[in-house]
Amino acid sequence: MGVVNVSLAMPSDVYSALRSAGLDRERIGEEARHLLALRLYRDGVLSFGKAACLAEMCHADFRNWLVMNGVPAVEYTAEDYEQDKAAVQQFLEHEGDAIPADTSQYDDASP
Repeated sequence: MGVVNVSLAMPSDVYSALRSAGLDRERIGEEARHLLALRLYRDGVLSFGKAACLAEMCHADFRNWLVMNGVPAVEYTAEDYEQDKAAVQQFLEHEGDAIPADTSQYDDASP
């Protein structure tokens, strides 16, 4: 996997303010990557994995970081809920279909 460098230009007084806040060039780049990854994931431009890669975070850290910043790590819509509910109802209606009536053959199964 190759790497592409992208630069960030900003007014010198903004950079000075960031330096005064204790942010060096490396930290500014890290913050920019994190925020860009969050925004692109939230807007559906990047998948979770690609956004975590952009942020240079493992999946667990990226998930936690999203949640800390008010972005759901998983989108579970009302439509998803209705589909899951219908699947569970269908399963419950046919629950006994796959179970053999006579299970005595399994009673004394010793390895």
